[in-house]
Amino acid sequence: MPQAQARDMVIDFSAQGSPVKALGNPIKLSESSVTYRSPPPSLSEHTDSTLAALGYDSAMIAKLKADGIV
Repeated sequence: MPQAQARDMVIDFSAQGSPVKALGNPIKLSESSVTYRSPPPSLSEHTDSTLAALGYDSAMIAKLKADGIV
């Protein structure tokens, strides 16, 4: 982790009131910088929207959740 800190690769996000640290992009360009707009998603944060995009309706998603599949 010291090397990542020395290269300014540790990105601090705030999610649900507690700090979240993530590794940033290792590529450094002199003319442009990388921006980070949002923290990484929490576990299963996008499950419903991903399954819906794959064609699952809300009843099917609810069944998958009830069966402990997702």
